[in-house]
Amino acid sequence: MAPNLVTLIGFVAQIISYLIIAYYAPYMEGDVPRWAFLLATVCLFWYQTMDAIDGKQARRTGTSSPLGELFDHGCDALTTVFMGLTLACTLQVGTGIHLMIVLLLSFLVFFMAQWEEYHTDLMDLGYFGVIEIHLTTMGLYMTSYFYSPMFWYNTVEIMGYNVQYNFFPIFLMSLGCALTCLKNLITVIKISDDFIQSFRQLLPMILLSVGSTSYALNSPSRVLDNYPHLYMCLVGFIFAYLTGRIVVCRVCKEVFPSFHPILMGFLIANAGLHFGLFDYIPENYYLFGYAIFVFVHYIHFALNIIKQMCNHLDIYCLKIKVKDQ
Repeated sequence: MAPNLVTLIGFVAQIISYLIIAYYAPYMEGDVPRWAFLLATVCLFWYQTMDAIDGKQARRTGTSSPLGELFDHGCDALTTVFMGLTLACTLQVGTGIHLMIVLLLSFLVFFMAQWEEYHTDLMDLGYFGVIEIHLTTMGLYMTSYFYSPMFWYNTVEIMGYNVQYNFFPIFLMSLGCALTCLKNLITVIKISDDFIQSFRQLLPMILLSVGSTSYALNSPSRVLDNYPHLYMCLVGFIFAYLTGRIVVCRVCKEVFPSFHPILMGFLIANAGLHFGLFDYIPENYYLFGYAIFVFVHYIHFALNIIKQMCNHLDIYCLKIKVKDQ
């Protein structure tokens, strides 16, 4: 079996578990059936296992390649999106700015790990790496399985304030992401000869974070409250695209651009809030149109890169090419 196929099989499991929980929790909260969390745990364990053995399979079959690295990181980036949304439903996060903060921090920490590797050629996952994150997430899934998702609405009194249980994992995860991003930043500062140029490569993620948050907060029809999954998948696919681009630039020794046209949608939306754009275009039409554009753009990017790398390396993506004797 081709290593990339191993990766893909694990990734599909994450899509399935997310879609099931999203069906029962369209607004990031609700009484999701307990079996869905057990399935999410199994699917995440399956994904983690496949993600761990794809590299071993590549070395065993002698098919390691830059395409395999890019394919793996691409699936990891999208898994970050789907796993983050699944976990938000599990913890009954609901909609609102807190949802944006939690998910954007998880996107940013993944991107900045790739940004650090772009400059150091070393992927340093720190003391709390991917495996630990997956095991913690599985533990939270299983908590909802054993005690029901309503468990997270329970409160404990701290210094006169009633604090919901879900505050604690959300706070600790957000703090961990922020500290990890700070570590990535310090590492690049230490080794960079031109930190201004290096910092400019963070501008796409900064524009995405600021632009999507600003639009969500000021949206006349409250797009984040009414379409939370669509909105965060839109943001997530742009994040995955930017991550894929920086990985390609690292592998191909190219300069990562400071701006990407795919971000224009949020810039136009924010400008439109001040110039009456949505007096002429229904906001939900704009959101759905932008989401379709981003999805098609990402798929085109991924398929184009796969095709070019397969042609250049004379390999197949999802099966092992038999070399002529």
